[in-house]
Order: sequence, then structure tokens, then C-alpha cells
Amino acid sequence: CSAAEVAEHGATTLVQIDTEKVPLASIAGGQYDSYLRSYASEVKAFGAPVILSFDHEMNGNWYPWGYQHSSPSDFVAAWRHVVSIFREQGARNVTWMWTVNVFNTYNLETRHIATPDPWWPGSSFVNWVGLDGYYVTPSTEFNALFGPAIADVRAITSEPILIAETGAT
Repeated sequence: CSAAEVAEHGATTLVQIDTEKVPLASIAGGQYDSYLRSYASEVKAFGAPVILSFDHEMNGNWYPWGYQHSSPSDFVAAWRHVVSIFREQGARNVTWMWTVNVFNTYNLETRHIATPDPWWPGSSFVNWVGLDGYYVTPSTEFNALFGPAIADVRAITSEPILIAETGAT
């Protein structure tokens, strides 16, 4: 299904931009600006609303851009750089969603997940906050899973929160 087909059905496209093999410092330093300008121009030309999330779940340690692999300052610099390029290209149809993994007692002890505060790029660079969290046991309740992350996010920003990824066993 293409983004155009999504828009034709009255839905909004969500794209996760993941930098698997690209160091965040090189993005922030401008090494990929020509690609980013081209991509931003295409998103602008598309015209319909698009939600973009850059390097989601950075507060977990399973992605190369995340906790224990890249510094929060490199992440923030790269995020701000990407958003700035899209704005310079006039891609005003983008909603920027900063997506973090939930953290609770289970996650903090077993999965090496940090609270997301150090990765916050700032209110002028974020429109929405996405939360990713999975129900790993049948007895897990919403507040136990998402509550700590919602409270932490609310201490940082009042931007809208979207449950971006979830699932149950």
C-alpha cells in the first residue's frame, strides 16, 4: 500500500526513519544533507499529512542509535538537524513524533531501558510523543505498562501522546 493510497482512504502515513548503519554524529554534521533534502522535498510534494519518527525507541539498547550505543547529545543533534532540513525544504505537512519505549520495573531490570529525558530534542522540534510498549504477561494492566512513561513525558512536555506500538502475548 502506498502513501497515496493511505491518503485516499482518509488515513495518515506514519514513517519510522531508522539509521541502522549511519552514525548520528554524521547526520548532525551534515554528511547526509543531500539525501535528507531530497526526501523532504518528496514529502512536501506529496502534500498529504505525514507523521515522521526518527530513530524510535532510542532509550532502549537494541538499536545502534540507542542507549549504550550512541550518546543522547548525538541523538538530539541529529533529530534537530533532520527536522531543520525538512523545515528549510518547506515540508510543513510533517508531524514530528518522538517515540520512546516504555519503562517500568520489568523493563528497567531486564531489558536495559533508560528513562527518555536525556534524548528529548525540545518542544520546538516535536509535535507528538509516541510510546511503544508490549503486554508481556496477561495480568499486565495499562497503567503498569504505560503509566511511568506517560508521567515522565508529561514532566517534559504537554504534546499529544500516541500509543505507537503495542501488542499482547
